[in-house]
Amino acid sequence: MYRQIFTNFSTLYRPFINALNGHLAKHNLFSSQWGIIRLLKDEEPQTFQAIAKAIRIEKPSASNLIHKLIDLGYVETVEGPDKRSKLVRLTPTGEKVYEEVDKTIGSWLESVVEGISEEDQVIVSQALEIMMKNLIK
Repeated sequence: MYRQIFTNFSTLYRPFINALNGHLAKHNLFSSQWGIIRLLKDEEPQTFQAIAKAIRIEKPSASNLIHKLIDLGYVETVEGPDKRSKLVRLTPTGEKVYEEVDKTIGSWLESVVEGISEEDQVIVSQALEIMMKNLIK
């Protein structure tokens, strides 16, 4: 059975990301950039390194994504507490974009899980969290 889980996950991943990117395109975003915006909404401000670690990519890749978000006016950098580090936070424009995208994505995600009970959604979510922990140990 476990092999079927990974087959289904692999089969689901690319169409999911493609559809998500389609919804994000009207805001000039991709899924990885949206992940940074969500992180900053939940836990702002963050260092470049903390963002890279949270979204599980290399720091140079995170830096490129963050600079694109800066260019879009969605995030900005501010001086950190020790003056050697920069913190990244959402701008007012980024906050507005977050609210708009969250509504759009929320409605779409509801349609994706249509027909799956809340109980089953909790089970799938918990199983994926366990799988992630097992992968990164």
